[in-house]
Amino acid sequence: MFTFATVSPHPVARAAILDPRADPRADLAAPVTTPPGAYAWKIISLLPLHDLAFPPGRFLADNAALYSAMLALLAVGSFLLARARVHHHQAELQSEHERRFRRTLEDIDLAVKEDITERKRLEQEVATRNRELAPRPWPRWAAWRP
Repeated sequence: MFTFATVSPHPVARAAILDPRADPRADLAAPVTTPPGAYAWKIISLLPLHDLAFPPGRFLADNAALYSAMLALLAVGSFLLARARVHHHQAELQSEHERRFRRTLEDIDLAVKEDITERKRLEQEVATRNRELAPRPWPRWAAWRP
């Protein structure tokens, strides 16, 4: 297959001289008009048909190593990210468990302290009642004698 293009270097060179920062490729899409007395270049290229008939499996065969390496890299990265998330989740669960356990121990300790306080109060109350209800010795003059 033959392809060709007509290139006129004068307008591109003139634009480059007038504005050096301009992109010289910007005018390539414009239709070529050759000013009188200027010359134009004809560029002709040959593209063999066997290069056009690229077999579909050849691209995969040529780039299999690259795609395999990229897939392996993605797999390793995904594995490391998933493992980090699992460890983070387990650490959060462990922290929550420890928090609940500590709270339970504090509640038990408070309950024991309250129980001890209540027990002491009840013991004092019982001792007071026992003293109030304990039999008093009779006075000697009121003692009964047979």
